[in-house]
Amino acid sequence: LLCQVSHLKWMLQKDLVLRQDFLLLGSPHLARERRHLLLLYASSIDREVEYVALSRDTSEADLKQRKEVRGGTGGGSTTIYVDQAPVRAAREGRLLILDGLEKAERNVLPALNNLLENRELPLEDGTVLVNAACDGGGDDDGDDGAARRIAVHPDFRVAATASISAGERSVLDPPLRSRFQGRWLRPVSAGDMLESVAGSGCYSRFDGENEEDAIRILTNLVQLAGQTKDGVPLQSVRNAAWYLSRHRHSVTPRAALNAHGITSASSEERVTMIGARDILAPLNVTNNSRISNSATTIRDFVPTKTIHKVKDLIHAALETQRAVTLVGPKGCYKSSLAREVALSRFGNDINNNNSNRNNDTHNHNNHNNHNNHNNHNESQQHHQQHH
Repeated sequence: LLCQVSHLKWMLQKDLVLRQDFLLLGSPHLARERRHLLLLYASSIDREVEYVALSRDTSEADLKQRKEVRGGTGGGSTTIYVDQAPVRAAREGRLLILDGLEKAERNVLPALNNLLENRELPLEDGTVLVNAACDGGGDDDGDDGAARRIAVHPDFRVAATASISAGERSVLDPPLRSRFQGRWLRPVSAGDMLESVAGSGCYSRFDGENEEDAIRILTNLVQLAGQTKDGVPLQSVRNAAWYLSRHRHSVTPRAALNAHGITSASSEERVTMIGARDILAPLNVTNNSRISNSATTIRDFVPTKTIHKVKDLIHAALETQRAVTLVGPKGCYKSSLAREVALSRFGNDINNNNSNRNNDTHNHNNHNNHNNHNNHNESQQHHQQHH
């Protein structure tokens, strides 16, 4: 895309020409855009990547090695150390993506700073990642010392993302921030957004609409998306346009944006789903010709007006790649409605997994009875010994 060429060119210069680690900064609303841009860059130059989503719970073990117990050949078990994504990227010369650098806790900052600045990292199994340019080959430590040192691949690079709100003071650790070459990603303009959406061919998917009317609908969609504060991810707008093209007569443009988490700046509450009032007509989702009408109907299932509305809401959520949970009292047709929706979308090719607490309760009761029986026997033996 033309609006992303400058970012891709900048990353190419930092990675392959200057051989520097780089950081993409922006507002929290554009976090998905930054991730997509990094993956687009790696795909365009055929670069292998390792991905780490940093959070408050990320520990050094998530950045180095994890100890795992695996079964041996003789029936026993053995303990091994498994390399995590940063170690694999350093050894194989891949691009390491650190997503959410502002969430890194202080307990992992020493390991990150050492890896970024010196290209060194001591591992749990006794080996050490060392900079290939500074590795002396182990002449002083002998063969054993050379075996413990693992040279970092010269093509190893780190690309990070961080979210900073407009006007907010940087929450990044200053030493950690100084390890990167940074670039601020601004929101995509409405013109570039419309050019990208129209260039993807979405207007050709509007059934019964000519090209001019389809462009007008997409223009309205982009204008609504442009009202969002702090910008919106370009990929989300494209997904909303594709979703609207499939259900042009069933949902409104505003509902298509809401379904993908794009809300207007004047909204008092973040509406990130489709409501019953947003569905203008039932969604036609049975596009598989192999699914017959008899396969999409459960015997003795009586669809009511409320069930039709709930079905449309479920279909709308599934179209946006979201998981759905039906919550309600016992006996309100949750399981039957879920099976009906699954049959209408996938036919008989569905997997039903019944999860309840009866089996666990039964096993728990048996375990308690067994413990009570043992405690009773022990009490009797203690009583006899006392007498």
